[in-house]
Amino acid sequence: MVIDDNEGRELEIITNWQDSYHNIKRNMKCSTILVSKDSDFSNIQIVTEVFIPDCDTWVGEYPYLNHNKFIKFNYEIEKRLPDNDKVEMKGYINIDENMKIPDR
Repeated sequence: MVIDDNEGRELEIITNWQDSYHNIKRNMKCSTILVSKDSDFSNIQIVTEVFIPDCDTWVGEYPYLNHNKFIKFNYEIEKRLPDNDKVEMKGYINIDENMKIPDR
């Protein structure tokens, strides 16, 4: 799965397949936490699991985050940010064709 943003940056997420991933559709918004030493995030050291709210699905090997607290935290940040800053924290799911996600 590849997450990209409106600035053309891409991040590939590699994980074992889970049945809940069948609910993921192309272009769904998602949230994650990225850790980088660079202020422009040109080199990413850590990616937590990815949350896709439209299908209430988490993508990742195992929980790094307290899911309930992350959802609340994400909601609070979104409420406070101006609309033009929100794109920085959101990505869009692009499903690899090999994953055979059915169109729903």
